[in-house]
Amino acid sequence: MTDKNEQTADMLHIFKNIYTDEIKREDSIHHSASSLLIASGCLLGLMAVSCCYLMSHLSLADTILLLASIGTVFASLLVAVLAQWHQGRDQIASADAILMQIEEAPESFAEKEQRVQYEYELYQKICSDLQHSNRVLNHRLRAAGITFASGAGIFVIAVCLILFGI
Repeated sequence: MTDKNEQTADMLHIFKNIYTDEIKREDSIHHSASSLLIASGCLLGLMAVSCCYLMSHLSLADTILLLASIGTVFASLLVAVLAQWHQGRDQIASADAILMQIEEAPESFAEKEQRVQYEYELYQKICSDLQHSNRVLNHRLRAAGITFASGAGIFVIAVCLILFGI
């Protein structure tokens, strides 16, 4: 093998590891978004029940604070759903497309170096697309977490104001 072919094989190995890590990262993001969905749903239910129960006894400021906290947690719920949304990957070739390419140009897959080069380019595209997708999902997850914490904070402030009449 030449130096270029060895470098390509080494880069292929690196991209395979990156791909595996990105798949784990994507699974982790989906798991975290699921947990945030459950927490947001529970808090939203608690807020809605407390708001309905106390609505007739609250001042206008307290009602506005409770409604703001409900709206913020609801926004967190929506963003967490978006963080769970799995986007399609256009750059990943299907097995049929790869088979068709091999059948149309078998000479470009004749040698091992050519197959390794093709696999390297394929993994490079896949990893780039997956990293971009995970970056977007991670930003959505952060936004959901921030809005959840904000809503919970507003709710705690509203409860303290209601209970202590400050």
